Amino acid sequence: TAAASKTEAAALERAQISAGQLVIVLRQLADVPRGCDAASLMDAPVGGHLFVERVGPDGWVWTHQLGASGWAPTSIFDADAAAPCKVGCLAQAHGESGGAPQGWDPSTFLRTAIGEVLYVEHGEGDGWIWARRVGRS
Repeated sequence: TAAASKTEAAALERAQISAGQLVIVLRQLADVPRGCDAASLMDAPVGGHLFVERVGPDGWVWTHQLGASGWAPTSIFDADAAAPCKVGCLAQAHGESGGAPQGWDPSTFLRTAIGEVLYVEHGEGDGWIWARRVGRS
């Protein structure tokens, strides 16, 4: 509906979500919006982190997470925790890292614990960052 589109757009504006940003899922999408292809929607758990590749119309963003991608409405994100994760900035780990995905070299992955503070040295286009540990909050 037009009211829902305006609400989604307002949430996007408040959160100031932009391409290249890491966001946290606050709640699950309740239902597939009318006219949407369910296969094109991103399915991520509450508390999960998604990388925003591009911002679409009416409060929707195209996101990636460990090889999966899809559309998600900005209304499911934690706007306060949607701070940019950019090169030269500090980022706090909101969850423990699970290690390297199967088939990847584990020696290149930093294992993190909740609350650790990282300095972002380099960002990859698919949502991965190169970072070093600088402390705990």
